[in-house]
Amino acid sequence: MKRSILVCALIAMTSGLLCAHPEAVQRIDAVSAFRHAESGLKSVEMIQSDPGSLQNAALDQVTVVTRTQSLEKSNMVVRDNSGLRFETKQQRNACSGPMGYSNTDTSVNIFYAGANVPVADDVELAIPGGELTCYRVVVYADPDDAVPPFSFTAAVWDDCPETGDIIPGTEFSWTGIMNTGFIELEAELPTPVAIPQNVWVSVTPNKDHVSWAISGEAELGFTDNFFYMDHPAYGEGCNFWFGGDPYVGFYLEMYFDIDQDPCVECPPGGIPEGEPPCGPDYVDTFNGGCNSEPPVFQPINCGDIICGQTGTYVADGDEMRDTDWFEFTIGTTSLVTWEVYGEVPLMAALIDPGSGNCEDFSILAMEDSLYCETAIATAILPAGTYWAFVAPNVFSGYPCEVPYIAELSCIPADPPANDNCEDAEFIPQPYPQVVDGTTIGATIDCPGVLDWTAVWYEFEAPYAVNNIVIDFCPSMDPIGTIGVVLYEGPATSGCPTDCNAYIIADFFDFVTCPGGLENPQINWVLPGPATYLLPAYALNYFDMQMDFTFEINVIEMTPCVSCPPGGIPEGEPPCGPDYVDTFNGGCNSTPPVFQPINCGDIICGQTGVFPFGPEDIYRDTDWFEFTIDEFSLVEWEVYGEAPMIAAIIDPGSGDCEDFDILVISSSQYCETAYVQITLDPGTYWAFTTVDSFSLVYECEVPYVATLTCSPADAEDCDPDTIFGQPLVGETVYVTSDHNIEIYAADDFGIIDEPVKTIEWWGGELFYDGAAWGSCNKTILDFEITFYTNVGGLPGSIIHQESVTAIKYPSPVYIFGNPLYGFINKYRANLASPVLVTEGWISIVAEDAGEDCWFLWADAGATTYGSSYAQDTGTGFATDPESDYDLAFCLIPETDPPPIPATGPIGLGLLLIALTGLLLKRRK
Repeated sequence: MKRSILVCALIAMTSGLLCAHPEAVQRIDAVSAFRHAESGLKSVEMIQSDPGSLQNAALDQVTVVTRTQSLEKSNMVVRDNSGLRFETKQQRNACSGPMGYSNTDTSVNIFYAGANVPVADDVELAIPGGELTCYRVVVYADPDDAVPPFSFTAAVWDDCPETGDIIPGTEFSWTGIMNTGFIELEAELPTPVAIPQNVWVSVTPNKDHVSWAISGEAELGFTDNFFYMDHPAYGEGCNFWFGGDPYVGFYLEMYFDIDQDPCVECPPGGIPEGEPPCGPDYVDTFNGGCNSEPPVFQPINCGDIICGQTGTYVADGDEMRDTDWFEFTIGTTSLVTWEVYGEVPLMAALIDPGSGNCEDFSILAMEDSLYCETAIATAILPAGTYWAFVAPNVFSGYPCEVPYIAELSCIPADPPANDNCEDAEFIPQPYPQVVDGTTIGATIDCPGVLDWTAVWYEFEAPYAVNNIVIDFCPSMDPIGTIGVVLYEGPATSGCPTDCNAYIIADFFDFVTCPGGLENPQINWVLPGPATYLLPAYALNYFDMQMDFTFEINVIEMTPCVSCPPGGIPEGEPPCGPDYVDTFNGGCNSTPPVFQPINCGDIICGQTGVFPFGPEDIYRDTDWFEFTIDEFSLVEWEVYGEAPMIAAIIDPGSGDCEDFDILVISSSQYCETAYVQITLDPGTYWAFTTVDSFSLVYECEVPYVATLTCSPADAEDCDPDTIFGQPLVGETVYVTSDHNIEIYAADDFGIIDEPVKTIEWWGGELFYDGAAWGSCNKTILDFEITFYTNVGGLPGSIIHQESVTAIKYPSPVYIFGNPLYGFINKYRANLASPVLVTEGWISIVAEDAGEDCWFLWADAGATTYGSSYAQDTGTGFATDPESDYDLAFCLIPETDPPPIPATGPIGLGLLLIALTGLLLKRRK
């Protein structure tokens, strides 16, 4: 459920929250957010921010909107990972017969276009067309703002309403409706009307704050979600979508009188399914699979052609469909295809049974078909037992004994040529090289250690120290699991004689690729000249073998560090095997020991990795202590001949029991690890060490570290700002965080220089259901998006990227209350300058899963614009009463401080156990 749309002047109250600025409260004039209950459309809640509801109620329990008429269904068809098990649909009202289109699932939202303004949606039927007998829409009237009675007019068009015509006989009107909330309306046509497969449907209300409900992606048929609107604020045309997902449409069902020619004849060699015909109150004990009690599956073999029957029927007043589940086994990795067609729209699926008890199965492939067309579900499956599923994709209009044909084919996948290490594919120089590969058909390697169905590659590392980077961004499909080890080669000398002698990567993560996918990048730093072997183990989202592409690059690691003039030698003795640090090991020494430094010092130090005892690997960690006398901007930057970590730490009590890592970043070899933060007067620790446990970085690795302190001003824009709306004193805050799926944006005026740096202000808070409290985001990743300006709202995306921000608190508490923590100033650099002459900017925290939300601060009413926009899942909308802007500054490319290249990581102060040879996608 989405939480607070707006946080208004938080004032601590035992009963909850009070909005101190009622004129700034977010209302539901443009977009109202709703959600389904878990059982379908049984109940819907509206999130509404007003002073009364916020005083005594949690934000996720504010207002319950009751549904009028008969929309309470116990088993709505909801297409999710368990959608095959929802097999009933309650009969309702007059619409009956075959259904040709249904868009009634997932969440429900509202867009208010205005009185007498039509909204429309394009519709592709799941049947070739036919005689329309009835259609059903759901509309919504705001109980707070819409005054009954209401009238609606609906019609079916042969094209976009801007250029098309209403199909005669399809227009329908409802008048004198006295209900508010959700209202279900049915248009039962006096005479069936023939319509084509592709049409438009429109609904027009006669009042404001009333509209057609938006549902999800069509579960039967298809919608491109092109709305038609004729409204001065939004323009007109058929290629307009009010933000959000382009595959969402209006809540609509369409029913038909269909007289189709037969298309199914059992071919020679076809095997009769053998199930008794279904019918009224039928109970399937033959092959109903997970829809039978107990579950029952019909065995089939690869190559079988099944001549089956299915259909729809009524049992206990509910519309039902006959679902057929087949079980098959394959002995080797195979390309499996399940192909079905019949005299009814069908659904075909291949399913992993999991434990086989119908509690944990997963859909591997699923496809729908139109009447007398083919649905093909296909997947590459390892040896094992699976289920093949077929059923009508409708719940009425096709009485039992409807014939279908289903064919199961299994083509064994031959092992790749480089399946075994001895046959490793050699990757030649020069680097980088792009390599295409596949794990389809690969067999197990290193049983008991790796147990991977990997394929093997061999490459040379020609330098004394080699930075090896393997990047899977060139892959066309998302990778779910990847192996992250190498072996020392070459393959001709025997592969590997000791499977435990793997070399785990120094760095690995899923990164956002230029094409938008998240795929793995893996990095090793290894000695040479040498030859290495890569067991490439790639699986897709479903942990199945797949095709892949990667780029490999091997870069020479050369010296880069020399002590600059004025540099101060660290003075620590060189570390080495079994080294015990009594010099500046900080909280890793007993007793703790810190090296004093001053602002402005440049430290020329040494660090490294060393063996400790018979099995352990340690690293030399250097802790420095400094003191500042005024509120200051503190910068700590470190570069060395190794990947480095830089951090600033609040000592807490100073006994190493309660210290707090305030900011931390890491770098690659000979690059800078940089952190920046504003701090109150006091004593702090600056920390650095090697960001690796590889012995390639044995002791006496040189580094240079610089501590800079300057008086901080956290309330004004950077002096080079080209557009700025800085923080004001008394302020309100707007939630903008992926954690709760609420996104804020603000517009900006004309600028003539490319934007490189962005500054913005806000707070970090969390609502626990009873009260707000301060929190501290440990991940400062934000999504920055620039939009065009279309009718006073964000339009199309001009530029979007993820950034890692630097945060430093202002000396001002949120609402002057320490309970809520400091107002923060954030600063981040874009990867490259972006020229956006005018438009909108959205800043959204990306740290999904962290119970700490970013709330964007108000800049007061400025000279440019007077309201922000907010997207709660259905598109951006403005509040006409929000006469304030959000605080941010746009800065051109000057000479800003460097921004960390990677996000925050754990310090790993003592020892990291190098286990876990796989990188699994975060799900």
